[in-house]
Amino acid sequence: MSGPVKARVRQKIEQPNFISINIGHMGVRALIDTGAFHSCISLSLLKRLKLESRVIPVSQKKRLFTADGKAMKVLGTVELTLDIQEVQIPVTFCVLSCLQHDMIIGITFLNETKANIDMEFHVLTLYNDMVGINLISDRDVIVRTTDAVLIPPRSEALIPVLIPPHFGVGLSIIEPSIKLHILQLALAKSIVSPVRNRTVCKIMNPTNVAKFIKRKTPLGVIRKLAVDSMTVIDDVESTLEPPQHPNTDDNITYVRKLEVLIEKGTNLHQNSLSLDEYYDLINLLFENRDLFATSMHDLVGTDVVEMEIDTGDAQPVRKRTYRQIPQMMREMERQVQEMVAAGTISLIL
Repeated sequence: MSGPVKARVRQKIEQPNFISINIGHMGVRALIDTGAFHSCISLSLLKRLKLESRVIPVSQKKRLFTADGKAMKVLGTVELTLDIQEVQIPVTFCVLSCLQHDMIIGITFLNETKANIDMEFHVLTLYNDMVGINLISDRDVIVRTTDAVLIPPRSEALIPVLIPPHFGVGLSIIEPSIKLHILQLALAKSIVSPVRNRTVCKIMNPTNVAKFIKRKTPLGVIRKLAVDSMTVIDDVESTLEPPQHPNTDDNITYVRKLEVLIEKGTNLHQNSLSLDEYYDLINLLFENRDLFATSMHDLVGTDVVEMEIDTGDAQPVRKRTYRQIPQMMREMERQVQEMVAAGTISLIL
């Protein structure tokens, strides 16, 4: 064979731009594309869904254009109901015969659902945070339970999970799926090293009832972990006890003082301080350790001064309540319960 050879290379999208949705009883992975105006679906996916008969033909002249200006013929439109975290959302799709991804969610859908994309936490929320779903990449791997499990109320459990064989071995991180809020369970982020396509996940059941998890239930996403750097911490006992530096209290060593401060949530590092400055800082914080609160129970309040807030003639403010994303709801509930237990606030029945 002679002459130049042309090759087309398809680059995998590594960014977390996909969401997992359900159409009927089939799970579908859809690409969130803020550069696409219309939402599109491939004809091959409609055939797998057995919904090609619902396509409404359009004019032969109707076309869509890619970012590089290439025209794509539109075969018709179809209205489908997407199940996103048990919220049913009707969407009109343009049907294309050739599409790189089976489904593309465009800007029209994002505007109509008042969507918000949080790239820091990889979460897509809709309808003013009423519903949220994880953004995943095209290569994210789901971990699933190997057996059915019953988790007692208010308890934690290490649950064996199965990893697809193609994932391989090596240091990895397991992160929870936002879908777990439906089960009212929490999964701890953990660094694991899979062995024979298996590892474990730490699951917490914070409710007052036992939770049953079926076999092969998806619990989270596992990704390869790249360790870019490591920090070596020297043994504090070898550096904090020079024989010629006196303690302010002969019965308490500097190592013990550091341990007490760490228990209070204060981690001290010498960094650019001289040894004398470092010891002085340890002494200062240790002598005033009772001024640091580690929980709401330490904030006992005061009756020395009574605070008065003058609101003048201002009328009470009433705002419409709205739902938060599941992570925010759990954190709000935790903080409220902590303040109730500490007596900072009280319930009004």
